[in-house]
Order: sequence, then structure tokens, then C-alpha cells
Amino acid sequence: MDDSNDNQNTIINQNKKKRGRPKTDIWDYFKEGPRNRGHCSAECNFCGWKQQVGQPIEMQGHIALNCLKVSPEVKSLFLEKVKNNGHLGYNKKN
Repeated sequence: MDDSNDNQNTIINQNKKKRGRPKTDIWDYFKEGPRNRGHCSAECNFCGWKQQVGQPIEMQGHIALNCLKVSPEVKSLFLEKVKNNGHLGYNKKN
């Protein structure tokens, strides 16, 4: 192998930037699915609940309020986050 090609490939890979926002800690509890138009699906590591486009606020709401298999410690952590957010990613209609 040619060392100059390896060095050039390393430099190119280092210069590639990730697109979009950085991942939040909720992604520690979800599997990231394939990307489609820059978005990826999400699947709960505990119960298998799936979301076509992984939206962190809705994922937090799932862990905090709906997931029956999550540990009490993790549920409590995300209940607090949902409480501080003040919403679950949807608009309330009057």
C-alpha cells in the first residue's frame, strides 16, 4: 500500500463534516435506522417502538410516558426532561 494515499484518505475523512444537529442523549436509548432524505428512523431499545423520523422530543415522551419496559431510573430522567420542555412535540388544539 502507498502511505501517501492512506494519508490523503485520512485527511479527506477528517475534513468531512456531519450534517445536521448533534445527537442528544435520547439516542443512547434508540437504534438509528437508515437515512432517508437526511433523516433517520428510530427504534426504542427497550420495547421496539418505531418512529419513521427520529424526533428527540417525541422519543423523550415515549420513554417518559409510554414505554412499559424502560427502567424506573431512565423513565424518571426523561420525565424530568419532558416536564422542563413543557411539551411533547405536538401542538395542542383548543
